[in-house]
Amino acid sequence: MAAFLRFFFLIPIAFALACFAGACVIVFALLRGFEPTPWPGQTIGLVLATTMALGMIAALPTLIAAIVSEMFGLRSPFWWLAFGGLLAALAVTAPFAPEYMHAVAFWVIVAAWMPDMQAAEGVTPASLATIAFAAGFVGGFVYWLIAGRLAGYSDVTSRA
Repeated sequence: MAAFLRFFFLIPIAFALACFAGACVIVFALLRGFEPTPWPGQTIGLVLATTMALGMIAALPTLIAAIVSEMFGLRSPFWWLAFGGLLAALAVTAPFAPEYMHAVAFWVIVAAWMPDMQAAEGVTPASLATIAFAAGFVGGFVYWLIAGRLAGYSDVTSRA
């Protein structure tokens, strides 16, 4: 019963919060140095939109990684950090990735501060790759904190 509750309750919540944490890294990294800073409603909207985009991109790979983790009892935070880095590497090295990531970065910056259209010129492919890796590592760590450290236990309460 505990494994059922973990797989259908804890894992989806952990996935959603990991996507949220990764989205926060992406949005706040892209908005660094803006003066004046975007108002909170814009920032919240950008984080939620980015969370949904990350969720759509990472849902299937994360489900496969969660199943493997549950089957083999992989509880190490390094498993989930490596998985987050692998997702980021796939996002960065995909054939369409540089154009797609630059378009997303430009959209985030323009939506946050319309008058400052020149701000997107500072976003380079190298900085986008760094932001993607940071978001992947943070998302993987958040997932491990919530659900990954309990992987493979048949009864969570029997853990001493």
